[in-house]
Amino acid sequence: MRKKSIRLIIVAVVLTSIFMIASKYLGASSKNTLANSENSNTYTAVEVKKGPIAVKATGSGSVTPSERKQIVSNTEGTIQNILVSKGDEVKKDDILVTFEDDSESIDIQNAKLNLSLQNQQLASLQNDKNNLKVYAPYSGTIGDIKAIVGKEVSKGYLFTTISDDTKLEVKALYNKLQVDNIKIGKKATIELPEYFNSISGTVTNIDDSITTNNTGAVFHEVTIEIENLGGLDVDTNAVVYVQTDNGRLIAQEAKVQKITPIDVNLKYGGTIDKILVNSGDVVIEGQLIAELVNSSLDDQINSQLIKIEQTELSLTDKLNKLDDTAITSTLSGTVLNVNVDEGEKINSKANIVEIADLSTMKVTIPVDELDINKVELGQKAIITAEAVQNTVFESEVTDIDIEGKSTNGVSTFDVTLTLKEHDGLKPGMSVNAEIIIATKKDALLLPIEAIQKSGNKYFVMLKDENEEEPKLCDVKLGLVSEDYAEIVEGLKEGDSVMSLRNTQTTKQDMPMGFGMGMPGQKRPGGQKNVKNR
Repeated sequence: MRKKSIRLIIVAVVLTSIFMIASKYLGASSKNTLANSENSNTYTAVEVKKGPIAVKATGSGSVTPSERKQIVSNTEGTIQNILVSKGDEVKKDDILVTFEDDSESIDIQNAKLNLSLQNQQLASLQNDKNNLKVYAPYSGTIGDIKAIVGKEVSKGYLFTTISDDTKLEVKALYNKLQVDNIKIGKKATIELPEYFNSISGTVTNIDDSITTNNTGAVFHEVTIEIENLGGLDVDTNAVVYVQTDNGRLIAQEAKVQKITPIDVNLKYGGTIDKILVNSGDVVIEGQLIAELVNSSLDDQINSQLIKIEQTELSLTDKLNKLDDTAITSTLSGTVLNVNVDEGEKINSKANIVEIADLSTMKVTIPVDELDINKVELGQKAIITAEAVQNTVFESEVTDIDIEGKSTNGVSTFDVTLTLKEHDGLKPGMSVNAEIIIATKKDALLLPIEAIQKSGNKYFVMLKDENEEEPKLCDVKLGLVSEDYAEIVEGLKEGDSVMSLRNTQTTKQDMPMGFGMGMPGQKRPGGQKNVKNR
């Protein structure tokens, strides 16, 4: 019998048979179960409970690369050189095999190198063009502008300076032993005896060179940055304490100074085209302050673009001619097999090399025709493999065949699952897959053995605590999994329902009226029905 017939069978159960079953139950002892000596059928009271349910389509398949190609020869000839080995990584258009005359392949490699060099030169020229725009390297006040619009200037020309009047520097002298314990970023306390005040600061620089004071002692200069609160005279003497891991270190001498203005030097030469600021303006770091033009640089860029275009055309021509002397890869990936030997004579269309993209793996499983309309692109799926224990691989549906394949009267449709990660999986490994069609976290559930079908209706034998005999109760179903059905109407949580369990037969062998034709029932061959009534 076809799987489809098994799944769609409607059990014609007349009401007299139902009452005979009920009578068999009622004639039993007052216990919750009743045994039939001939069939060993057991009737058990089961409770309607809430819980999660998942409807799945399952299948088995094997892991394959996302893309796999056989590179074939377009001509007859004798293999001269094999340039790849099994396991090598190759890129698209890489040369795999050459024939007796490989001079063309050498020209191609040189053309590729030349093209790469020309592109690097173009990038350098474009970077120079970007440097024709002058940006403020620091936030602060613009000093004297040492150029005017129309002036020709060279690379490195001092355009202006930027000073930050919101801060001051304290230059403190420390001996070698002390400075070895001071680090940039350390906090410092600056006492100002003339002002009867102290302020805090941060070490911003430690000068490696040495300096001497009036006595000839050798010191290193440590710079501490402080806020300019106003009213503080430059060259004011200070007492500086820098906090170190070994405690506070006092400087031998220290003076307050203005922060040295930062020079704005041009990164490329040209003609000043625009000056966007004036002396005394306050700017922020990264602000555009001037623009230059350089016609010679523009000419060089245009010339370089022409060279690149010529080299690309030449390379394309060489690649076209190479068809008769070499075989190139049509994709980037890993070499799986090399099917020829050097010196071997081959015919046209001979399989030369097999290459696969192993960065992405996929699995294709057959899905029954009754389930395929519930499978959609993007649905999540989980994959397990006996070869990779205790690991669940996530995947999603990325392709669904439009045309099915028929075997023994049953049609299946191939569904492709693309893995999100595949560590440990290798091409050819057997796997099991479950496509998650629908889920519900808090459904009202009942085992499918407790649900009967008559015509197009489903019913259960509801056991009422206040009545001795169970009564028939119509129910409506929602999601149906392999073992459970969701009750959407007819029962409530906590209700007690009589369920048949046969201790000598499988679920497929249940008596008529109990479980036969129920969605979720296991099918021959291990497939599961995921029909959602």
